[in-house]
Amino acid sequence: MLAVVCKTHGGLEALETYDKNGFIDKSSGLHGLGALMGRPLNDRFLVICLENLRLAVKKPRYLSDEVPSGFLGFAINMINIDSANLYFVT
Repeated sequence: MLAVVCKTHGGLEALETYDKNGFIDKSSGLHGLGALMGRPLNDRFLVICLENLRLAVKKPRYLSDEVPSGFLGFAINMINIDSANLYFVT
């Protein structure tokens, strides 16, 4: 199973491209990278866009509809994977 997390909707759109007939172009995006590595993507994969997720997650509130004091917001840890490590499978 593969899951990809994108910061923006633009990153999400870069993962897959389509040909004139609406089929996935297997030579570009994430499919092209997989084929280049000798591990083509034939199955579905999960994509999470943090830009969209922020809209769906509501701040915690008490029953009185008050936000807890000291709550600054949600934190998401992002990592940047070095391209040399993309060839490893766990």
